[in-house]
Amino acid sequence: MQITEQNLNDANGQLKMLSYYPTDAETQAAIMRLLAKICPHVEALEWLVNTFVDRIGKWHGPAELRAVLCWKYRPSDGVELDSALAGFRPLDGEALSIERHNERRQLWNRALPFKRLQ
Repeated sequence: MQITEQNLNDANGQLKMLSYYPTDAETQAAIMRLLAKICPHVEALEWLVNTFVDRIGKWHGPAELRAVLCWKYRPSDGVELDSALAGFRPLDGEALSIERHNERRQLWNRALPFKRLQ
């Protein structure tokens, strides 16, 4: 679904809850232009805004906004960054993958106890 101006206004309204989020309209408009440029669709925009509001809680600047988006989605403009925020660093992604693998392996071993995976 294409991102609309209303989607961007809603995103701005939610991002205003973040500590240190810029209060001047000019900077907020620049952030909305950045979101329109980097978010590939409405779902990505909503995920990014919800992640900042629910999990991060603080404004860390446009580079971290992009980097957190890159955690889950490929930016529309193709510019990818790694985040420095805990929970969104490359190392955190690797740990999450290992954890998920181990969970699947345990489920498999319980389902088929005669054929254990090492």
